[in-house]
Amino acid sequence: MASNPSITVALIRQITQRTQKAIELKDWQALKQLDLKVREILKHHPECLKDPALRPEFDRLKATYQRASRTLNEAINTTKVELESIQSQQERAKAYQTTMTMDF
Repeated sequence: MASNPSITVALIRQITQRTQKAIELKDWQALKQLDLKVREILKHHPECLKDPALRPEFDRLKATYQRASRTLNEAINTTKVELESIQSQQERAKAYQTTMTMDF
């Protein structure tokens, strides 16, 4: 099966490398843009997934996506823990403020 000339090994490799860099930098906006680009490719050129020349690159991209998903989930969980800690601190600060403003 001949691949679409606009979907090349170099293009998929570049997207994979840029995704890896975005993961390292935790650049969620860049990941979002790259994801949109991959979705467009797959939407308009679904046949490229069947191209034997592109298969290894798509496998690498898939593994990179899985890593991105794990990294994002870790970041979400870390943010949740930090938010809970901040909320707890805020509650303690409000309680302290309330006790300090009571009229005796």
